[in-house]
Amino acid sequence: MIFVVCIALIIRRERSYPKELVLGADSITVGRRQLQPAQIKMIMVQGYFKPMIGIKPEGSIIVPHDMVIRIQEQEEEAIKELKAWADAHQITWKQHTMFWKWF
Repeated sequence: MIFVVCIALIIRRERSYPKELVLGADSITVGRRQLQPAQIKMIMVQGYFKPMIGIKPEGSIIVPHDMVIRIQEQEEEAIKELKAWADAHQITWKQHTMFWKWF
């Protein structure tokens, strides 16, 4: 039992590296994962101060752990740019909402 908990914590820690969000003309990259606009169901923003952003892929019930980010610097500018990108690609945007995520 302890072994399973240790393995789970190691996996969680390994997956929690700082992620970089890159907006491209026809894709969005979060960490090591790249999605096309057609693969994204919704982008959600949770919280007011230091908001978390969740990108929910098509066919997913909850936001995967690797698609949750917290912007560290220039939060307002980054969120405005992300919203403009989502609007340009007709992706649903939900501001100040709670979303389910792994861990």
